[in-house]
Amino acid sequence: MKKHELINNSITKNKKQKLPESSIINNNDTYLNQPFEEFFNQHYTKPDFISTFNTAFRKSLPCKDDFATVLEKPYPIFILENIFSIEFLKSVKCTLEKGTIYNKKSNDLYEFYQSDDLKNSLEPDLIKLRETIYSPQFIQLISELTGIKLDNTPDLSAHQYAYGNYLLCHDDDIKDVDSSHGRRIAFIFYLVDENWNKEDGGALEFFDTDELGQPKNIIQSIIPKWNSMAFFELSPTSYHQVSEVLTKSKIRLSVSGWFHGSLRTRLSNANFNSPTSFPQLLDNNFHNQYPTINDLVNPSYLSKQGKKEILKVLRREASIELQQFLKEEVYRKLMDSLNNAKWEENPVGPPFIRRYHLINNEKPSQPFHQLIYNFFTSTVFTTYLSEITRYEISSLSSEIRQFLPGDYTMIHDQALDHEGLDIVLHCIEDENWNPKWQGGTHYVANELELLTLWPKKNTLSIVVRDEGTARFVKYINREVKYPRREMSFIYIENEENNDDDYCDEENNSDDDSYEGNNDFDEENNPDDVSYDEEKK
Repeated sequence: MKKHELINNSITKNKKQKLPESSIINNNDTYLNQPFEEFFNQHYTKPDFISTFNTAFRKSLPCKDDFATVLEKPYPIFILENIFSIEFLKSVKCTLEKGTIYNKKSNDLYEFYQSDDLKNSLEPDLIKLRETIYSPQFIQLISELTGIKLDNTPDLSAHQYAYGNYLLCHDDDIKDVDSSHGRRIAFIFYLVDENWNKEDGGALEFFDTDELGQPKNIIQSIIPKWNSMAFFELSPTSYHQVSEVLTKSKIRLSVSGWFHGSLRTRLSNANFNSPTSFPQLLDNNFHNQYPTINDLVNPSYLSKQGKKEILKVLRREASIELQQFLKEEVYRKLMDSLNNAKWEENPVGPPFIRRYHLINNEKPSQPFHQLIYNFFTSTVFTTYLSEITRYEISSLSSEIRQFLPGDYTMIHDQALDHEGLDIVLHCIEDENWNPKWQGGTHYVANELELLTLWPKKNTLSIVVRDEGTARFVKYINREVKYPRREMSFIYIENEENNDDDYCDEENNSDDDSYEGNNDFDEENNPDDVSYDEEKK
């Protein structure tokens, strides 16, 4: 899997977005023929300003005057205010709101609307903006302020963040690995309403890093401001994000891109060490515990016919959802246990890969959720799992996790899950999860979406995930009404197992007995099965 790129890497087909009408009317285009100096703030071209702020930027020192600011942490960040003449910028905004088509971009990393590359725009206002940003004068100014030699390679687009849109933690470290040329400076011009404030969301946020170069905490936040520009140097640790837009009445409109130049050294990725213990040996002691599998699981899924139907669907679709998997009284007791359990206050990271909360098992307030967890990690369950999948399980990875607003997982080439059987027991309060909250589990391969699973109360999802297929839990927005909790497992097949067994229905169709349950009573296990099958 390639590292995230802010290009056509979308799991959602492009959609035209109708922007709100603007009250700005362009009655004067005389600025189009004006030289650069006539509509650009000349304060920024003064030698004393350039010298002072160049020193601050290069030495990571705080610096501020009436127009500009250098923030020193977590790395130098420039903010320039009142850059262009109001007449010019209002005309640009009018064109971007009324005369520009935006395509919806949505994947594990982001959700927003983006214009086509502005280097191809034929709109006079946007041509003037592009030619200004990549003019020799402007590029020289940015080079002098930062001390970085830049060229005029155009790389520019407009972005519209509507209510609920966001861009998660990333470092913009995108380049040709064999090239000594690439992105050096990231920049954003803000064209938001003049009354945009902190409560509207959409802040540009910056992360500090640990000793391994991994992002940790947000320590700097820039609120979008009309007619301002923010820019910073790219590096392996230039982690930043755009927080979720929280206003329904405004659009976070910006023009952003990169300045390119020669790379002194090739950028590299931060090392990532997964905190998940893997593989985990199976628990053989559950046989000695009470209750038994018959006490826990819906009898429909334990009958000979039920298991046969599950296997049939899995062979055909490679995924299935078993609703009401646990007995009603068992599930109710499990939810009580999870609701009263202690959860880790700090989320699992690093944030360029994931953010969610694990259960704290040091002193559980109620042990019942641990009993259910032990059941899923036991040979009792894996014996049953082998019967309904024909997989011979050798090990597993497992977590009890909780997703709150702002939580997610992402696909990253340094943290890909081992191929195997994905088993998730969804533990949510209500019958139906509202898709407008996001939080679905998406399966993708070769940039195509194969399957989406939404949380469902007391539902066990089973997905056969092979090599080349990845999954992620999409960012959960602020509208969610209750926590998204789950017991998540990856069961790994014994490498010595015959790969053809899973598909060989003729050789296995008669082997439907359940050997792992010595007190199984088929008369009390009806043959009807309630399940949802999901096509890839």
